Amino acid sequence: MSSTHNTQAAESRTIVEYTPEQIRQSVGSQLHDARKKAQLTQMQLSAACGIDQAVISRVERGKANPTLSLLQALATPLNMRVALVPAREHQDDEADEE
Repeated sequence: MSSTHNTQAAESRTIVEYTPEQIRQSVGSQLHDARKKAQLTQMQLSAACGIDQAVISRVERGKANPTLSLLQALATPLNMRVALVPAREHQDDEADEE
């Protein structure tokens, strides 16, 4: 593969960007689903992690902007982990036609 082709391929990819609201909604939904799967109420999760139930509610509804330490505190009793993942890339339609 030539370096020109590599450059063209790299240029045809775009990073999918999410708004802060989309990120909050996604995190909240994942937390809610994990809590339900663990068969815990918000009050039970609150007792397990020491985070106020009202805060848990706001996070689950995507209304709070939780810190990493708050997410870790919520994740631990749910057997989850907090991780940063690479941005998702997708290729433009033109690159798919090549």
